[in-house]
Amino acid sequence: MNWRKWPSRLHWSAEVTLLRRDRAGLWLGTRERSPIRRPVGQPAAFASGESVLLCSEDVGWVARWYTHRGEAGRAYSYSCYVDITTPPRISDGLIELVDLDLDVALTWEGEMVVLDEDEFAEHSVSLGYPASLIEHARQACQEVQDRIVTGASPFGGDHVGLTQEWERSRAEQADQD
Repeated sequence: MNWRKWPSRLHWSAEVTLLRRDRAGLWLGTRERSPIRRPVGQPAAFASGESVLLCSEDVGWVARWYTHRGEAGRAYSYSCYVDITTPPRISDGLIELVDLDLDVALTWEGEMVVLDEDEFAEHSVSLGYPASLIEHARQACQEVQDRIVTGASPFGGDHVGLTQEWERSRAEQADQD
């Protein structure tokens, strides 16, 4: 999975595991401490927690649910983290998208927050986001907030069974090692 910054500069990439495909899109798993590849010259990074992601070519966001509270990073602060993006392109085992800075997250206590509005405003100018991209990002951000508030799919619990399975598979793998 390749995450880019506008218009196509690599931001980071990581291996993901396909868990299932359904009407909502692709459900993917990532493992805690798995490497996140960054461009040359940037510090190494690792996933802060076990997580299940949902991405679909039909929407402009990627949602990530952490299976448990992590010790640091996003998994420590947030149970759900939604990146506002261009609609992902999915082809031949590769998922590519452009991260549009805005994020909607749920804390472990259930508070919804919108993050990085300042970064979005700055990049809208410095990276030259077209007006249509700015409008797309704002609409996608509002859509995610509305879905979270109303409990609309996939934010009404669609992820629960899958995050539990993904967490169990980690524990089973640890028992085998």
